[in-house]
Amino acid sequence: MNKGQILITVLLIIAMLSLIFSGLIIFWEGNISKVSAQIAEKQSLYLAEGMAEMAIYSLIWFTGIPTYTTFGPITFSYTNFYGIAKSDFTYSPTESSFIITSNAIVTVIYTGQTYTYYRSLRLEGIRIGTSVPYSLTIINWVEE
Repeated sequence: MNKGQILITVLLIIAMLSLIFSGLIIFWEGNISKVSAQIAEKQSLYLAEGMAEMAIYSLIWFTGIPTYTTFGPITFSYTNFYGIAKSDFTYSPTESSFIITSNAIVTVIYTGQTYTYYRSLRLEGIRIGTSVPYSLTIINWVEE
């Protein structure tokens, strides 16, 4: 082989390796974005469940019979999540029943694009008892 053929062979090998590596990088980037979406989606669900749990505990330990029709929304913001997370919950108790609505939003910026994941829970139930701690029976738990 002369010098020209060696140069052309090396350039072809480099071009083929570049194509292979660019394909792998695109494949890896797609997988990383899918994993990022799953993380943010699960975090928003966990956050909504946490807000619903706070509302449940407040209904169990609330001293007295609620005289109001709604409570909330109470909004929290978190920065130690994968992205930026915000959540709120409201509940509408009566003497013997309640409806809890819990919402969570996780916003993630990845490769210059903003992705928002939203989860909402709705709980309906019955509150039993005459003193603290009350007993709660959850009749319906729906993820929206």
